[in-house]
Amino acid sequence: MKRYTFALVTTLVALIASGSVMADADLFCPDMSQAKQLLECTNEAEIKRMFKSTCGFERDPGAKNPDKCDSYAEFKRRKYTALWESADGGFMGYLTCMKSSEDIKKLNPASAVVSQRNGLFRLTCNYSKGVSMTMRTRKDCRLSTTTSLLVDSRAQCDGNADNCKFSCK
Repeated sequence: MKRYTFALVTTLVALIASGSVMADADLFCPDMSQAKQLLECTNEAEIKRMFKSTCGFERDPGAKNPDKCDSYAEFKRRKYTALWESADGGFMGYLTCMKSSEDIKKLNPASAVVSQRNGLFRLTCNYSKGVSMTMRTRKDCRLSTTTSLLVDSRAQCDGNADNCKFSCK
C-alpha cells in the first residue's frame, strides 16, 4: 500500500511540475490580418442619440485637447468603434469604424506595453493610427527585453511582432 501511495504522490508531483513548465508561454502581438470584428459598427443615428444622452450639447467645439463632450466630432471619434479580437481570442480591443476592415487588417505592431496593477497584468499591443489590442491575465508577464516585473515596460516593435515578445509564467 505504501508503494502505491509513494507512486501516486511522485506522479502527482511530476504532473504539477510539468504543468507549471507547460504553463510558460511566449505571446506575440496579434497579426491583424487574422483579427476578426465581433460587433457591427454603430450607425450615425445611434451615435447622435448616445451623444445627446451622454453630453447633451457641445461644450467647447474649439478646444485644443478636447474631452469627449467638447464636440460631436470628438465624441464620434471616440465612440464610433467596434469590438475586435485576435484569431486566438486572447487580445481584444475597440477599434475605430472610421477605417475599413481592410485597412485595419494591414496594420503592423508599432509598440508593446506591459503593466501590472493588483496582480493583473495588462499586455497592450499598439498599432499605427491609435489602434491597440489588449490582453489581461493573472500570469506573470514581461517583455522579453526587460527583466523586472515591478515596473511598466515598453518595447518598440518596428513593424515586427518578434521584437515585442511577451514571456508569461
